[in-house]
Amino acid sequence: MRTTLERELKLDADLGFELPDLGEPLEPRVFTSTYYDTEPRSLLRAGITLRRRVEHGLSHWQLKLPRDEARD
Repeated sequence: MRTTLERELKLDADLGFELPDLGEPLEPRVFTSTYYDTEPRSLLRAGITLRRRVEHGLSHWQLKLPRDEARD
C-alpha cells in the first residue's frame, strides 16, 4: 500500500485577482467519487472522510483524518 502525506491549504484571493497564464489546459477527466460512513455517521462526527474514486476503471481510496493542531 502506498502512503502519501498530504497537507491541504485553502486560500482566498483579493477581489479582482486574475490567474496568470498557466499554459495549455489538461485533458478533461471524468471520475466518480463515493463517500462512505457508518449508519450513525461516526466518521463524520469524528472529522474523518473515507472516499472511493473511480476513473478509467481504476479505483483509488482516500482516507482524510482530522489534523492534529498540536503538530502544526
